[in-house]
Amino acid sequence: MLGEIIRDTDPKFIKWALKTIIKWRSDFKPLNCIRIHGTRDKLIPLKGEAILVKDGQHFMIVDRAAEVSTIINNQIANNK
Repeated sequence: MLGEIIRDTDPKFIKWALKTIIKWRSDFKPLNCIRIHGTRDKLIPLKGEAILVKDGQHFMIVDRAAEVSTIINNQIANNK
């Protein structure tokens, strides 16, 4: 599915989006924000703090949705 999305997206947009994401800088840190990152994500490099999903890749929100959902639900439950 990710391959289809990439094939169907304008290459100029993909290049712009990836550069923008990688170079993005912000000092603002929202409260109660969590970051979940796959250890095998090849599109966005791991920087800073994150909850790691072992062997998770960039598309893990689809192919490992149950695991990601469990992490989110546990974080919500622990922050009440």
